[in-house]
Parts: sequence; C-alpha cells; structure tokens
Amino acid sequence: MRAATTIFLFMFGGYLFAEEHPNDTTSGKVFEALDNWDKALDKIERTPHAVVCRVGVLVIHRNGNPPTNQNKIWVSVKRGNESLQGRCDEWRSDGRVGEFWGQKIVDNGRTAFRYGRLDNTRSESELGKEEDIFEAYKKHRFASVKPFEMALTRPSFVRTGFNSSNRHVITDMLRQRKFVLGKFTDEGIEGTWHIPTRDGYSPWYGEVVITFGKEVDYLPIKVKWTTFMDDGKKHMYPETIETEWQEVDDLRVPGKVVVMIAPSGNEQIWEIEQRWKLGDSVKSRLIDFGADDWFEETRQLFDETWQREGFSLPLIPREVEDQ
Repeated sequence: MRAATTIFLFMFGGYLFAEEHPNDTTSGKVFEALDNWDKALDKIERTPHAVVCRVGVLVIHRNGNPPTNQNKIWVSVKRGNESLQGRCDEWRSDGRVGEFWGQKIVDNGRTAFRYGRLDNTRSESELGKEEDIFEAYKKHRFASVKPFEMALTRPSFVRTGFNSSNRHVITDMLRQRKFVLGKFTDEGIEGTWHIPTRDGYSPWYGEVVITFGKEVDYLPIKVKWTTFMDDGKKHMYPETIETEWQEVDDLRVPGKVVVMIAPSGNEQIWEIEQRWKLGDSVKSRLIDFGADDWFEETRQLFDETWQREGFSLPLIPREVEDQ
C-alpha cells in the first residue's frame, strides 16, 4: 500500500520551504520535468541540426536617452562531433548596413576561427586591430551559440554567450541546491530554488523560478532569476526568459525566445526568432573547413540575406589548438 504523502514546511527569510520527499507530488513533477529536459537536450545533441537566430535588442537607457536598437545574427550547425557557429553584429553607417562576424568551425579534429568586418575596404591599421581581436579570441574563447539551451539557463547567459562546459550545468546545479517549493499552475508546474553565492560569504542569494508548460510536454516556458539580500529585499532587476516552442520533424524546439535583463541598469529586451532544420536536411557539406565561405551553404539552406552586396568574404581561417 502506498505511503501517505508527507511534506515538511518551515519558514526562512519570508519564504516557505518544502523538504523534498519521494511522495511529494508537486516536487516530484518538477524534478521529472528536469529529467525530461536533460533527455530532450541529449536528443537534440544527437540529431544533426542547423539553426539561424535573428536577434533584435531594444535598449532602454536609464539616463533618459532615447531607446536604441541592435540587430544580430546567430548561427549554429552541428553533426556529431563537427560544428559550425557564428555570431554577427550588424552596424549601420552612412546608409550602409554592415556585419561583424565571429565564426568558429570544428571539422575533422581541426578548430579554427574567422572574424572581422565583412568589408573589402579594410586598411592596414584595421588589419592590425584584427590581429589583436584574434589573440582575444584565443584568450577568452568563442562564446558558443546554443539555441536549444536558451530556454533553461540564466537569462544573462543568453547575452554573453555560452562556454562549452555549460551543458546540463543548470539542471545539475538545481539538483544540488535548495529546492524551495513546487506548485501547479494554469500553465503547468512551477519550481522555485534558492541559489547561494559562489563564495558562500556574500550577503545575497539568487531565487530561480522555472515554469514548465503542460502544453509543450513540460518543457520550460519561463525562467525568472532574481537576486535578493539576506533581509529579503530585491537587490537587482529580475532577469527573465520566456520561450515559445514549435514542432519541427516531430521534435519540439524553441521558436521564439524573449529575454529581459538590466545590465548596468539599462533595461534590455532581446527577441530571438529561431529557424531550425533537422536530420537529413543538415548535410555534411554545411561544415567544411576548406570552403571559401563557411556559412554560404547554410545561408542558402535557410534562404537568408546576410553578407550584403559589396561586402567581401571573411579573412583566411586561423587554425588553433583543439579546445
């Protein structure tokens, strides 16, 4: 006979905590959703995929200056251990639209970068600056583009990019940290965690609230990350991620991700539209170290319009040690 459900509750800093118990239906469902997320991530990693993200950033300035807009393009292609990634910032000057790309390829055990403004008017001084950029790439490493993982991460990571070690880092962390409360909602189920500072001494902690949507097989649809002081007062602007999911070839993948953050006090709203290709449509020729333009095959696959007329190909690839 099944034992009765038992939940132990106690108060701390104005929050209601729940000791996890095997028969606690809500907490069990939250951790089941985390397990399902890991399985979905593993499946997408095993599936050849190509993704193009069109990113629009609205910056609302704290000093009262008019809002500004930024446009970006993120590209990720993966087949087994081979991958191609790119991050592009668009710029506008004198009526011209240009692009500055950082690109990384891993092909047959070789890792290389291309980077720079796609402009055929680079001066010698600009080429010298690009040498400095290359050294910075080697020192700080390329910020990976991981479209699927955007749905369940700290919102500010979407802005700064992912390190290659970030796979499963959020779910592993959540399993090790203090689970506060699980509850059912109209949208699905919501889990709350408290995350202490890394050094364990600073007088603040992070509160993470994740909503898993019942209409999308309990994949994450909202992440809210708020930093509090020990007195319970909010210390920083809450960061949020909201994800709309789509089905592509019987797999659920993100379709639109909206991120709200406030670095340096300026509110930023990131809208990321994702287009996916999966399986057989992701041919091996999409990842070709020897290609004149690493991204041309992907551009044609998605019928994209980057690399405006009048702009040249990136520089010769710079090969580096495998990282």
